[in-house]
Amino acid sequence: MEIILTHDAEHDVWTIGHVDVQLRSAKSVSEWRRIVLSKLEAHVSDKVDLLIDLHGFEIEPSFADAYGRVSHEIRRRFARSVIRYGPEGKFTSASIRLQSIRNGQASMIFASRDEALTALRTIRQHAS
Repeated sequence: MEIILTHDAEHDVWTIGHVDVQLRSAKSVSEWRRIVLSKLEAHVSDKVDLLIDLHGFEIEPSFADAYGRVSHEIRRRFARSVIRYGPEGKFTSASIRLQSIRNGQASMIFASRDEALTALRTIRQHAS
């Protein structure tokens, strides 16, 4: 399991990338939470716009609720907006959508990074 946090200065957005992240146990969800939070705490001091790259990321349906709690915590602590992009695995995208509804947030899943950045520009235009 590897988490990559990068800042895109041109678009002023942070991206959370995943390599072989499979949330299939309480232990894997806990480890994912620990790594993501430690990276964000080390690099982000204010709320930022986050892009979540879903390549290399998978949620087992039985751990969707645990994912949702962590996702909500990340959003509450670090994010002005959260926009996801990448492949929509059968269970992963459904789990994200369900947990977003439960947390009262839009799931915002797009096919590509470019589409996600377009959505971010729209969000920023409406916020100004």
